[in-house]
Amino acid sequence: MLLCFLLVILTTQSSSACTYLYDPKEVTRDFSVEITDHGRGIANLHLQREETVSANKSKHALMAITDDHGVAWFRDVRPDAYTISIKNIALSPPEDIIVRGTPTEGAVQKIAIQLPDSDVLAVRSISGSIHGQMRTNDPVNYLELVDFGAGVKLTLILARSEKVVESHVADESGGFSFSALPEGLYFLHVEAPAEPAAHRRDLSEYIPITIDPSAKMSNLNLCMSPGICVAFAYRNGDEN
Repeated sequence: MLLCFLLVILTTQSSSACTYLYDPKEVTRDFSVEITDHGRGIANLHLQREETVSANKSKHALMAITDDHGVAWFRDVRPDAYTISIKNIALSPPEDIIVRGTPTEGAVQKIAIQLPDSDVLAVRSISGSIHGQMRTNDPVNYLELVDFGAGVKLTLILARSEKVVESHVADESGGFSFSALPEGLYFLHVEAPAEPAAHRRDLSEYIPITIDPSAKMSNLNLCMSPGICVAFAYRNGDEN
C-alpha cells in the first residue's frame, strides 16, 4: 500500500511540486475540513491556519484537531485567499480557496479531502526493514538510482500530541524495531543523510502509520523510491 501524509495548513501562499490550475473554491467564513481514508475519517490530525497580519509578514496561527469523524472547523476566517495543503508530505496539488466578507450563493461550508491510494499504512506493529533508491545530483547520471537502508534514522511520533516516542537507526540490512505500542495514529519520520561523494541527496519524509490489531500486515517492510509530484513514494511489503 502506498502512502503519504497529513497535517493540513491554510496559508496565503501557494506551493506545489507539480504544476496545477489555480481555480479557487469559495468557502463561507465558518467552514469545516474533512479528511478521510477510503471513506473513513482520520482522527487526531493537527490542522493549522496561517495568515499574514502585517506588512513585515508576521503571522499567527489558529489550531484545530480533527475529531473521530476526521472533521475540524475553522470559524470567523478573515476574508482572503488561502491554500489548503498537507504539511510535510504532498499528497496532491493544494486546494485553493477564497473567503469573502459577504459570501456569494455558491460558497461552500465544507472542504473534503480524500486521501489517495498512497495513504495511511495499517500494521500490527512498527518493526521490520526499510529499503529504497534515491536519485543522484550527478548532472550526467541524474537518473541513476542509489540503494539506501543502513544508517537511516527512524523517529516515531504520536500524531495527536506530536510527542517523540522512540528513535532508532536502521542496521546494515535496513532492519529496525520499536517497542510494543497502543493502537492509534503515528508518524514515522525517515531521515537519510546526503552523501556528497555519491552525489546523493538527503531524505526527510514523514509516513503516517496506524497500529491496528486487525491489520493485514503484521509489520513494516518499507520500500521507497523517487516520486514525481512528491519527494518519495513508498509502499509496505508486497501490497500494491
